[in-house]
Amino acid sequence: MLPKPNQDHKFSQNYRPISLLNTTAKIFERIILNRIKTHCKAIDCIPPEQCGFREGHSTLHQLIRVTNIINEGFASKLYTVGVFLDVKRAFDKKWHDGLTYKMIKLKFPAYLIKIIYNYLHNRTFRVRVNNTFSEMGFCQSGTPQGSVLSPYLYNIFTYDFPDHHTVSTCLFADDSTALTQGIQLKYTIKTMQRFLNKLENWLTDWKIAINVEKTQAIVFRKWAVIDPQTELTLFDDNIQWVPVVRYLGLHINSRLTYKNHSYKQILG
Repeated sequence: MLPKPNQDHKFSQNYRPISLLNTTAKIFERIILNRIKTHCKAIDCIPPEQCGFREGHSTLHQLIRVTNIINEGFASKLYTVGVFLDVKRAFDKKWHDGLTYKMIKLKFPAYLIKIIYNYLHNRTFRVRVNNTFSEMGFCQSGTPQGSVLSPYLYNIFTYDFPDHHTVSTCLFADDSTALTQGIQLKYTIKTMQRFLNKLENWLTDWKIAINVEKTQAIVFRKWAVIDPQTELTLFDDNIQWVPVVRYLGLHINSRLTYKNHSYKQILG
């Protein structure tokens, strides 16, 4: 169990469970992962917006893409509205039957589907604290953190992340961002709300939970700090408007000056 930074460690939800696999299981996972990747490349099922856990992609590539979109908006004197989603326990709550369905839909070989199904279903675990072990428990959902398979299975599970012709999605595993641009702020926010309504249906269908309290919205504008008067909602909860967001370790403010990030790095 790894403690999450800047959290109250009196509560169990503020620890990250890591699965300790034996050597045989690790070798087995590597073999299966290579075969899954081969199939995904053959059918090109992982969208280009997803940069997480893919060869030739990194957080840097995604950050460049996000900042390029914002800068293009600055150059065209457009408002850029961004929503930075916080997925709640993305790996721990992955729906097993939903993953199986998507593997079938993507026409994975039957043996791979059966292997993943049997590998995840009826999985047991126990927790060790010093020399004391807990009782055995059953994993009813999710994929084991610490497994090389888990991140790529998440990419497969979210391969059909909703899109919109006027909204750019930027994904890095479970770090999900949506950006849209327009001349008038009011209508740009309405466009984002239509996308969020579509996203809400998809999240419900695939049993993916969003922490709306930690989800943030921001308006990027080169020459002024904007205070939006229009609300954005997700699951009937208001999304907080903020002047600065943190995405993939980078603090991004509404004017894209990197001043906030520099202060954080200097002051620690």
